[in-house]
Amino acid sequence: MIIAADPARNFADTDLIRTDGDRFIAVIREMVEKEGWIAFSDDEARTWHGLRKVGFRAANIKLFKLADGTLLCAYRDEDPARHGVSVSTSRDGGRTWQLGGQLYSDATARHIPGGLCGYPDMVSLGNGEIAAVLHTYAGPDGRADLQFVRLRDRTAG
Repeated sequence: MIIAADPARNFADTDLIRTDGDRFIAVIREMVEKEGWIAFSDDEARTWHGLRKVGFRAANIKLFKLADGTLLCAYRDEDPARHGVSVSTSRDGGRTWQLGGQLYSDATARHIPGGLCGYPDMVSLGNGEIAAVLHTYAGPDGRADLQFVRLRDRTAG
C-alpha cells in the first residue's frame, strides 16, 4: 500500500501508530519543503486518506501514545529557529498538533535542515515513565553524543 504519493513531493522517513479507535496515523517527512505531513487509515492500512501538512517541520519522526491517548511526536526540528529535537502533541487523534517543547537543544550548533541530529526513539518503562534516546549535533571535534532522557507521562493515573 502507498501511504503518501504526490508527483511534486519527495516523501521520506515516517513513523506510524494505531490510535485507541483502531485508526492508523502516519507522520511523514517531506524533503522539498522540509515539512511534516500526516495521513490516516481506517481500514487496517489497506487505504490511506487525508494527506496534508501536519503543522511542524520534522525529520526522523517517532510517534508514541501517552496513557490518556494523547499522541506524542518526537522529531529533529527542521525549523531554522529551533536547533535540536522537538516534541509536538495531539489530543484529537492527529487532527491538530501543538509544540510541547524540546528534548534537546543546542543554540550554538550548526543547524542546517537535513543535518545530522535527532533519530529519537521512545519506550514505556511502566509506572508513567518513558525512556527516550536521541542523537545530538556534532560538536567542534566532529563527534556527536547519544543521549538518554527520562520522561514522565503526566496523563497516566
